[in-house]
Amino acid sequence: MSLKKTKNVIFLLLSTTTFFCLISFSGFAQLLDDQKIDSFLNALCRIEDFSGNILIARSGKTVYLKSYGYNDIQKKVPLTIDKAFPVSDIGIEFTAGGIFRLIEQGKLKLTDSIRRYFPELPYYNVNISEMLNHSSGIPQYFQIAFEKLSHTDVANNDSIVALMSRSGIPLDFEPGSKLSFSYTNYLLLASLIEKLSGRNFEDYMLNDVLNPAGIRSTFWDKNRTSGINKIAQGFYYSTDQNTFIEIANSDPDEYQFLNGIKGDGNVYTTIQDLAIWVNHWSKDLLYKTSVNDGNLKPFSLSQTDTSTENFSGYGILQSKRTMGKCLYHDGEFPGFFTAYLHFFKGDLTVIVFSNNQFQSWALADALANLAVGNHVEFPYEHIEIKTGIPSLSSLCGTYQIPNENAFKVVEVAGKLYRRREGDRDIELKYEGKNRFYYSDRSTRQIRFDLDNQGNYKMAYLTRCGLTVPLVKQ
Repeated sequence: MSLKKTKNVIFLLLSTTTFFCLISFSGFAQLLDDQKIDSFLNALCRIEDFSGNILIARSGKTVYLKSYGYNDIQKKVPLTIDKAFPVSDIGIEFTAGGIFRLIEQGKLKLTDSIRRYFPELPYYNVNISEMLNHSSGIPQYFQIAFEKLSHTDVANNDSIVALMSRSGIPLDFEPGSKLSFSYTNYLLLASLIEKLSGRNFEDYMLNDVLNPAGIRSTFWDKNRTSGINKIAQGFYYSTDQNTFIEIANSDPDEYQFLNGIKGDGNVYTTIQDLAIWVNHWSKDLLYKTSVNDGNLKPFSLSQTDTSTENFSGYGILQSKRTMGKCLYHDGEFPGFFTAYLHFFKGDLTVIVFSNNQFQSWALADALANLAVGNHVEFPYEHIEIKTGIPSLSSLCGTYQIPNENAFKVVEVAGKLYRRREGDRDIELKYEGKNRFYYSDRSTRQIRFDLDNQGNYKMAYLTRCGLTVPLVKQ
């Protein structure tokens, strides 16, 4: 999407062998090669077991829309494009949209204090803008809810507001002094929407925010809307059992008693609805208040990485990538990984919904590159080689992926592993030419550049066919 008005013409070229859509990117016309994208995704399905829905849009118009994989892996029931997915963190954008609708209606200001509406809360000098931008200092509610609330009753927003009010938990930091993601911000904003609108949160969101934009297959309460039958089944890969396990048959989530919370991401939507939202949100809502010349305003300059132009605010994120500036967001829910990228140049949107925990954010990046004709390495079968393995000790260390969390490469009992805080170790198996692939059935590989003496020089990570340099710390 671009703030400048440009003429964009879509030509449909049909032949007996393939289908192309002409799209514009970076001032050049590029052919969206459906056949190439199909081949890439079919290879992912065959080699990496990708399952999910894919959408690519140009100027708000869908140019690629397909389902891959299964809704029921065991019974081989195909996944369909109309299935709703839990989008987790992406859902906070809807809540932000509800707040901006109230602002448009004259019922609220970004500078209003949250205590103006909830005087019982112990959070002074916190305004609505700081809550939207995660610079409020309001702490997460999960731990205290887990400790203080019954796990047999379903908690709702009112019970959390009451709990936070009587607990007296202080702010984590001075409001506006730094950025730190807190789901409590958006839970409170949803409660604020109910208070100012005088209506149920979901009713207000559907009737005042989503439906007017053409979004009609999104819901929060899956029981109230009979939505349980509309939701895709989720799976995860069990390395112990060497198979995919349906989430419904896995161990229960210890935080299920919080499933009644609204506003902090507990929402279900289809990939087509999210495409409408990205177009509507970025053009009709977000730009009115927060964007100037295609840039999110940095809400805390001391915490914003201006060198890489990574900004966050109003529920979304912006980064500068090789293809240019983009808005992005991703969400993780047991069995489901979802992500979207929206590039300013070329008005290009790519959305990936996976119902078997495939790395949707990495795949969205790969598909965006394929959509504009950039080179992407196709998936292939990795074969372990037992000979010619370089010295493992020289490869060990801490590595940083640009704009992401660092990880370690460690040697254990003569084998190499990827180690990351909060995650299990993944063995890295050698496949020749100083390349090690992840043994977790993902499309990831690390290549080490070594000098003639076998000493480390540089490392690169390839995932979903795109290669990025790693910085060894």
